[in-house]
Amino acid sequence: MAAFGVYGASAITAVTAQNSQAVKEIFPLPARLVAAQINSAMEELKVSVWKTGMLFSGQIVKTVAELADRYKIKNLVIDPVIKSTSGTALLKQNGIVALKKLLLPLAFIVTPNIHEAEALTGLKITTIADMKQAAVVLHKIGVANVVIKGGHLLNNNSAVDVLFGGKKFYELGSPFVKIKNAHGTGCTFASCIAAEIAKGKTVLEAVRSAKEYIVKLLKGSSW
Repeated sequence: MAAFGVYGASAITAVTAQNSQAVKEIFPLPARLVAAQINSAMEELKVSVWKTGMLFSGQIVKTVAELADRYKIKNLVIDPVIKSTSGTALLKQNGIVALKKLLLPLAFIVTPNIHEAEALTGLKITTIADMKQAAVVLHKIGVANVVIKGGHLLNNNSAVDVLFGGKKFYELGSPFVKIKNAHGTGCTFASCIAAEIAKGKTVLEAVRSAKEYIVKLLKGSSW
């Protein structure tokens, strides 16, 4: 967010012990403390966009949804963090249910990867056509704009993301960049989108900008 010239205020949902290889341990914070952090930030700052990451539990999801509704947040960017790359569950099953029921209908943009899109839609995704079908399902839940990331589904050695806003599909491709440890790309991607939306960019402009930034970071990685 700083790289894109905006100020980000955070509300911590859990303390984790992790490195680029695995999440070792998770200590979730009480939902009331998450709420207190959000309220504290909103009391002081003029906030134009909310971006969520790891929420962990149904109660935290419910709390965030209630506050997003209370503060009438129009630009809600959801990165539906469900599992870590190493397979650790970062959102409980009751959290997935709450996410679909309470938070996704409030979302301006949601940015699932292939596995997250499968978990949220119940579909098996192996092609770009499947990605488009999943995007339609998420849009029908209430999400205004769906970005399904294709990094886990290579097409001719290209990573193709699918953007759907209810009328037209956009396929945004880039050469797949293979590095040893690509940790945090999803969070960074959603944060870039949130930053660009805060600056007044369109959804398509924001997603393209975020994708270009991620590719640049991966190409410049020494790992």
